[in-house]
Parts: sequence; C-alpha cells; structure tokens
Amino acid sequence: MTPVDFIILSVLGLFIGFLSSFFGIGGGAFLVPALVYAAGLGWPEAIGLSLAQMVPTSAFGAWRRARAGEIRLRLAAWSLAGSLPGAVLGRSVVEFLEKQEALTIAGREIEVLNSGLSLIFVSLLAYNAIRMARPAGPALVPPAPEPPEDQPDAAPIDPANGERKFAPWEAAALGAGVGFTAALLGIGGGFLFVPIAVQCFGLPVAAAVGTSLLQMPVTAAFSAGLYLRTTEIPYTWLIPLILGAFIGVIQGTTFSRRFGNREYRRLLAGLFAVVAALVLFNWLREAL
Repeated sequence: MTPVDFIILSVLGLFIGFLSSFFGIGGGAFLVPALVYAAGLGWPEAIGLSLAQMVPTSAFGAWRRARAGEIRLRLAAWSLAGSLPGAVLGRSVVEFLEKQEALTIAGREIEVLNSGLSLIFVSLLAYNAIRMARPAGPALVPPAPEPPEDQPDAAPIDPANGERKFAPWEAAALGAGVGFTAALLGIGGGFLFVPIAVQCFGLPVAAAVGTSLLQMPVTAAFSAGLYLRTTEIPYTWLIPLILGAFIGVIQGTTFSRRFGNREYRRLLAGLFAVVAALVLFNWLREAL
C-alpha cells in the first residue's frame, strides 16, 4: 500500500464513519459500491471488508449514542436474536450466486453475481428512499384496541413518547431482515433498520440510529466471519479505513444533532436515492 493509497482510504473511512454515525447505516451503502466500482474488488471481497470495518466503527458510534440516551435496549436485543440466522441465509444467497455461470443476453455476457447484487442493492435503496421521503410519526401506525393485561407487548402506542410497543417476534423479524441484508450486501442492515424503526415502531430518527448502531457490531462481526471461511479480504485496507472512520463518527454524531426529524429523513432519503442511481449507472455501463 502506497502513502497515496493510505490517504485515499483514510478519507473514504472518514466519510463512511460520518455516514455511519449520522444516519446509522453502517456506511456500507456507500463503501461497498466504492470498493467494487472504484477500487475493483469483487463483491464478496468488498462485502467482507465492509463488514469487518463496520465492527469497530459502529461500536464506537453506538457508545457515543448511548451517552446521549439514544438507545432502545429491548429493541436491539430482540433484533439481534433474528439477525444471526438472517446473516447465514444472506451469505448462502451470495455463495449460490457465485456458483452461477454468466448469462448470454443479446450477445452479451451478464455476470450473475454482479448483476444480481447490483439490482438488489438498487431496489432496496430506492425503496427506502421512498419510505424515508414520506411523512413519519405515530399517526402512520393505525390505532389498535387496548390489549389484555396479560399481553403487554401488544399495546399499540406509548402516549408518553409516541413510540409503538412491539412484540418480541416483530423485533426478531426486523433483525432477520437486518442480518440478511448485512451478509448479502455488506451494508450492516441499518438502512433497513432505521426506516422501519421510524415508520413502524414510531421511534425518533436519533433513537432509531442509535439502536441500529448498537446491534450492528454483533451482526457485522458474525457476517464477516461467514465470509472469512471462503474469501480473501485485503485486511491491510482496514487500518486507514478504521482510523478515518473514528474521526468521521465523532463528527457525524455532533453534526446530526443540528437537524430535526424531518430534515434528517430528507437527507437520508436523498443519500439512498443518490447511491441507488450511482450503482445503477455503473452496472448499466458494465452490462451494456
């Protein structure tokens, strides 16, 4: 690694750390496409590297969020219960796509792994951009009858803070989706966790981000371990990425508190839309 490479990766890490702390998305939504389309890594290598750098970065971000009280421990714990089996399934899908031969369409060879992951990436990012661009609030959760006393988890909305009380299986199902997308795309699952926690559970964006960061280190570490078995990852890249990310995390946490929920959501929706457009553009450029 040359000094120039070290500086470039450090700056990239700073940006990823900023995004991780500011939006709670782990930064992988930007890092993985950058590693694939700019650095020339394969999808499995880029995903494994993204997950590995996410462990210390998101842990540091979660610690800073916890100090501000922006954590929901119960939601994080139950989501983790579902994230690990979800990660196993996600990695299995990538392994399946790796084994598929290239398809010939209109005289052009289309790589299944690259095309499959690119289109999944674009679809999920576009979907979440639309979700986050919509108005949020407890009003999006329809009122429900008062639950029986022996089923406190079924209560609809806590009038004290406007957050919806959830059943453990709901959080575990969310965690399964987080683990699946983490291992499938190397994005930590936060880009899935944060919109759903805001839209469906009624959490403020800051609390959703903090809770996402809290569960992310375990999910990312487990998912990265699944890639270690079969994929060679350029670990020397981790040093500048992580060093830059720690600085970015500090700045992202501080900067995020200048925005209200509405501005927060618009910025996140815009980020999702931009990254989706870039991934789609690069895939079309290679495929056509």
